[in-house]
Amino acid sequence: ENDRIALAQPLRHTATNQPLLVLSTHLHWDQAAGHQADEAQELLDFAARCEAAAGADFVGSTVLAGDLNTTPGSEAHELLRGRLTDAVDAYGPEMFTSIKPDVYYFAKPREAIYDPNAWEEWHHQAGRKEVIDYIMFDSRALEVEVPVKLPSLDETAPKSLYGYWSGGWDFEGSPASGLEENRHNPEWQPSRDRNKLQLGIPNRLHGSDHIPVVCKFRFRQGDGNGGSRTAEPSLAVAVAHVGRVFI
Repeated sequence: ENDRIALAQPLRHTATNQPLLVLSTHLHWDQAAGHQADEAQELLDFAARCEAAAGADFVGSTVLAGDLNTTPGSEAHELLRGRLTDAVDAYGPEMFTSIKPDVYYFAKPREAIYDPNAWEEWHHQAGRKEVIDYIMFDSRALEVEVPVKLPSLDETAPKSLYGYWSGGWDFEGSPASGLEENRHNPEWQPSRDRNKLQLGIPNRLHGSDHIPVVCKFRFRQGDGNGGSRTAEPSLAVAVAHVGRVFI
């Protein structure tokens, strides 16, 4: 069975009394484990049950925000997008919501941490950038007024890379040359490229390895003819940041 949890909160927008069901969750961190899609389906079923329990006018009012640990185009992401709309217009190949530097550390292997006969060794944790944080919504109740804008490693993108320096020089290679030959040598250190800054967070500007994901919504309302029209400027602001949601 899956070990994930989700939180759901039915809300009323003060100015308009419009209903809003806000969900937040983490899907399983291991994208290769093979059950994120099952979790995504469970999440959609949970949202439907919560809407029904909250009342008839909550049907179609869901906003999902959180660290979903899955990338755009994955099976889980596509399953969620079959029911909800992504607040990002389109994903570029260099966009990210989390960016981590390469990390090297000298320690016993995890499986032998309590073995008194185990040798310490160098471990390499490869850095990565990826989109794993999302805001998704039901377009029957909401439309995006200001879409999510994500940073990109493409330096021509509107949002620059200022603030994503990890504080050191980048490593020469990934993994660094000499790692295997010096696996048990505590004096070895991976070489640095002093012409290239290492990107990654957290740092002094970003307290998390995830960036905030923000957009503005505008409520829809019935047009009296079975359709919908955009309500006057009643706005909901949603922020997803490491699984926390603020409205």
